[in-house]
Amino acid sequence: KMSGELLSVMTFTVPRFGGDSEWEIGRYTVGDVRVIGGAQKIWRAFVNEYSPKSVKTFADRRFGDGSVYGRLGFTRGADTGISHWYVDKNGERTYHRMTFQKWKLEKLLKTFDPALTEAVNMKNNGWKRVWDCGHASWKWSEET
Repeated sequence: KMSGELLSVMTFTVPRFGGDSEWEIGRYTVGDVRVIGGAQKIWRAFVNEYSPKSVKTFADRRFGDGSVYGRLGFTRGADTGISHWYVDKNGERTYHRMTFQKWKLEKLLKTFDPALTEAVNMKNNGWKRVWDCGHASWKWSEET
């Protein structure tokens, strides 16, 4: 047993994309150790403390399908489509596409041409675009 070390975390937030749910699990992560029943313990503590009516979450399909949420009583919904990210010139850091929406580019890039697309402007400035695998959506409600 490790004393004082954070082994597993689940964050709960206001939903980012609309009001079809009261809460959203923003992140769930486990460190370099195996925490048997960790998600269930955190989930149960949240439900006991906040009595949520509905919770949604998304699992990044690059890393799995989010089956842990099924074990918590969530129902799997539709998968989202694939999306893209940008990698800096040195290949050291990845940025979500929302960071580089076209309307933001004039202030962010060294050279910017409003007649060109976001992708072309980014490429012209040395950025690489990479694709993800989309997300699995999951939803829980007190009725289930």
